[in-house]
Order: sequence, then C-alpha cells, then structure tokens
Amino acid sequence: MYIARRAATLADDQSSRDDADLDAINSLSPSRLEWEDVFIRSMYLCSDAPCETDWSRFTSRALSQIAHLVVGQSVISGHDRRSLPLARFFKACVVRRDGEESGVSSQWVQAWFYWLRETTGATDLLLNIDGGIYREVSIAWRYRHWQCSICGEEDGTCRHRPGELVGENRCLRVIDEILDVLEGSLVYKGADPGATLTRSEAMPQSADDQPLLCIWHERNDTFRILADHPF
Repeated sequence: MYIARRAATLADDQSSRDDADLDAINSLSPSRLEWEDVFIRSMYLCSDAPCETDWSRFTSRALSQIAHLVVGQSVISGHDRRSLPLARFFKACVVRRDGEESGVSSQWVQAWFYWLRETTGATDLLLNIDGGIYREVSIAWRYRHWQCSICGEEDGTCRHRPGELVGENRCLRVIDEILDVLEGSLVYKGADPGATLTRSEAMPQSADDQPLLCIWHERNDTFRILADHPF
C-alpha cells in the first residue's frame, strides 16, 4: 500500500445549487443548513494526464474511485492533518476539460466543497479564493499497487524507471486502484498544469442581509427620527 500526493488547482464553479446539492451537504451536517448558511466552491483535484512530478498517471477507473471516495473528506491547508478542516467535500464527478495551453482533452475529478458563512475567517477564505490568492490545491490518497506503463510489471520490479524514455515512450507509474482519499489541501504551488480552485457566482443572501435604500422627504417624521438617532 502506498500514500501519495498530487498537486492540482481550483476550478470554475458551475454548481447548480439544486436541492440535491443541499441534501448532500446536510447529509454531512448534524444540524440543518440552508443555502444562506454556506459558501461553495470547487476544485479540479487530479486528471488522467501524466504528472511530471512523480511520473504517475491515473486510469479512468482510478478517477471514478477518487470521485466516490473524496465525498465527506476534509479540505485543509498544506497537508497539515494536525489542524482542523477549513471546509468539506460534498460532491464530486469526473469531467472532461481541454488543456489551456496544449488544447489536449483530459479527464478530471471536479470536487465541490462547502464551509460555513458565520465562522471566523469564512469571508477571508472566500475572498482569497475568488481573488486568485488561494489557487493551487493538492490531493493525498492511498493506493495498492502501480504498474509500469512499458511492461505492466508492478511496483518497480522491472528494469524500467518512471520518467525515463524507452524508445519513444515515457515510463509512467499507472495507478488503477485507489484505497482511500485522505484529504484535499490548499497549497502554495501545484504540480499539474490546469489543476485549480473554482470561481463561483455569489450564493443567494437571506432577506436580512439585503441592503435597503429608503428615500424620505426631510419633513417626514420618520426621517427626522432616523436622522436624530442613527444606528
């Protein structure tokens, strides 16, 4: 069994905000939450493209397993599991994206996460994500074996080494079976091109949060009371 990490990035959030999403959030919360209680963003965690950091590659099967196992896991900072979570994943799926530079299409795990609006630092986290300060992310997972992409042997028992060229082909660690997803982290630098946090439209506010503009004539009694006793 192996434990590994792979960096990725935050993504453009297109969550539908439908009842199923809210139900998924509430399945993880002991108290009932409404849309006005939470912020939501998503991240592209990993893809089936080769990662040049460790020359590994996920199969389509592995991506589907990650999308299933990441639900309910924590979003933390810098893989520091001694700290408390910043947010929690509630939904994930495998999507197809075109590379920003290469134009080559690849499969990605996109995972949505939520955190509570009224907690300390909640707005700071939102502003740093939407402002591009927090952009890079990384996933930590456990897997059983890896296979050599050249000959199919497991766990480096062959003479091929990940990253080396064998003829015209690059030797890769092919990962097909994921045992667990440990967490997703906000990190200072990612490894996979195109792996990012998402941006999102603002969540609906409660009526109590809506600004109210009142226009009064200066001789109106209510206007004079408000002017004399501002709050």
